[in-house]
Amino acid sequence: MSITYTSLAVKALDAWDENAWLTQTISPELLLSGTNVLAAEIHQASVTSSNLSFDFELGSTVIVPPAPTSLRIVSTSGTVMLAYPASALFTLATTTNLGPPVVWLPIPLAPVLSNGFWVISLPAPTNRSTYYRLQKRRS
Repeated sequence: MSITYTSLAVKALDAWDENAWLTQTISPELLLSGTNVLAAEIHQASVTSSNLSFDFELGSTVIVPPAPTSLRIVSTSGTVMLAYPASALFTLATTTNLGPPVVWLPIPLAPVLSNGFWVISLPAPTNRSTYYRLQKRRS
């Protein structure tokens, strides 16, 4: 049986069912970037029915990822100062080699809180490359 715009509803609804909210979840993959058109069609159980109501709502939940945390590095003569936001739940790690296998070691110094930033001052590396990164703290 195919349904067309002239098809009648399979059954008439009582007053309770006429006012019941029906919900349906749709996959976000069905929506395209830009404007989407959603169509709805209502079918009466009788061509002589005198009442009709329709209410529609499309809602969504958007999860916005947090902004990336940045690591500030300032190098002065003999010192490297590393700073990151105080709200960040990270530890600072270092390595001297980015080729596999990369081994990141935690920096054993405790940061100092200054103007909303955790700050660590280290002696400047000599005669070698040194890399730093923030790692999420393990619970």
